[in-house]
Amino acid sequence: MALKGTLKDFSLADILQLIGIQRKTGVLNLHGSEDMVSISFVQGTIVSAESAQHRLEERVASVLMKWGHCTPDQLEDARQTQRQTLERLWIVLLQQQSVSVDEVRQALQLQVEKIIYPVFRWQDGEYSFIQEAEIDFDREHLTPIHSETVLMEGVRMLDEWPLLERKIRSLDLVFSRAPVGGQVVVNDDADGIEQAEGNVIRMSDEEFRIYDLVDGVRTVADIQEIAPTHDFNTASILCNLLGLGMITPSGDGRSSAGRLNNGPVGKRNAPRMAGAALLWLAAAAILAFTVPRLQLNPLNFFFRDLTDSGRVARLIMLRDTTRLHLVVQQLEAYRLETGAYPLQLKDLTESGFADLEELTDNRGELFAYRASGEYFTLMAHPRAQEPSSSQPPGQGIESEP
Repeated sequence: MALKGTLKDFSLADILQLIGIQRKTGVLNLHGSEDMVSISFVQGTIVSAESAQHRLEERVASVLMKWGHCTPDQLEDARQTQRQTLERLWIVLLQQQSVSVDEVRQALQLQVEKIIYPVFRWQDGEYSFIQEAEIDFDREHLTPIHSETVLMEGVRMLDEWPLLERKIRSLDLVFSRAPVGGQVVVNDDADGIEQAEGNVIRMSDEEFRIYDLVDGVRTVADIQEIAPTHDFNTASILCNLLGLGMITPSGDGRSSAGRLNNGPVGKRNAPRMAGAALLWLAAAAILAFTVPRLQLNPLNFFFRDLTDSGRVARLIMLRDTTRLHLVVQQLEAYRLETGAYPLQLKDLTESGFADLEELTDNRGELFAYRASGEYFTLMAHPRAQEPSSSQPPGQGIESEP
């Protein structure tokens, strides 16, 4: 069964949730203005990803060479052999003993993630999901990735990306290392880069490897390309290093002056997705968002026997609670950007932080909102709930002092 739709109507986060929950096997094809991406699933877990711009095999082989695990000559020999055998390029490199199994596993998993995570930032696009009986993937070298893991990281990335963007405004920015006045200690137990007593700075091996790539010549894009983690984590670590004064900006290539999100700041997907991250563990909240829209939802084949009136009424109430939390994230993002909460809820739409639909209850009415200085009150209207003999009070949220 083929399913089609647009990412404006049904986001990548929604699709991943449903595929993961229902343990579907098949291929999700995504077509956007920036790329065409295919993600393969087996029993709801991600087992492969492909990009039209830069094929997975070439990504893996290229990073293995840039990490110093194989030489350009060894890679060229592998390409020539592959043309005859049609084996995966990393398999040929293994057969030639140019790289190790662990090196291939690390590179393969990382490149799959690097293909998927940028799709979370797409402003628009089309998707189609095709169920398959079997999926061919490299079972020996790729451990299936849980959809929930990718979803959580993707949502966190969207939530924090605007903050990183303020410090790293261009992928062409160049950083140099600054005198640290202390000792750098690699400690994988460290909870992020931290400065301990005695001017000792602790960081993980991953963080140190990114710090070591800062040389006053490489751009942010160059560092992201060869870093041992995906692009968002690399940018986050660079921001932490910048905040600690361990690196300083030293120039800008200005070849593209592309922002970190590869597009205009304008429309914020981050706040909308951030709310989902808070509630993805609660299956009821997922259903609360989905069930009331089953008639319009192109993925309604995933659900069965969920339409009894009592359950739907409860799920509609939960959906309003879910949306309230989404709006809170949007309000906080607006405050971070402008320095104050909006005077009216509609200001979020006029500033590009939310769609009007995201600010409404299950009957399409705007949530009740009142801002006063550093505080706000946000509430769903009691009468917006499903009719019953005794109306429940409206759900509401007040900001903390």
